[in-house]
Amino acid sequence: MSGFLSSSLCVRKLTQTIKRSRAAELLDRTPRCLVRWEQQGKLTPIKINCRSVVYLRDQVEAIMRGEVQTSPGGEQAATHTRRSAAGTFTAFTARGPVMG
Repeated sequence: MSGFLSSSLCVRKLTQTIKRSRAAELLDRTPRCLVRWEQQGKLTPIKINCRSVVYLRDQVEAIMRGEVQTSPGGEQAATHTRRSAAGTFTAFTARGPVMG
């Protein structure tokens, strides 16, 4: 019975997660940007197997609500990469798209 209980809790916990690719779409960022946020401690990755990573839904939603600072707080402009509707990537700073 205890094995069933623990596996039930694991399944419930996994349903409250978002795959890295889906989180990147929701946050309008690239998966590589999310990896940088992991390295900075802004997101906690959960490795499902050697190729799959998910995040807790609460963490992703907190970033969407602006409760987690995702850009560095220095004078240097942060550069982020956003995915366009066509599936291409464009670099942006606080002042707009990076040209050149």
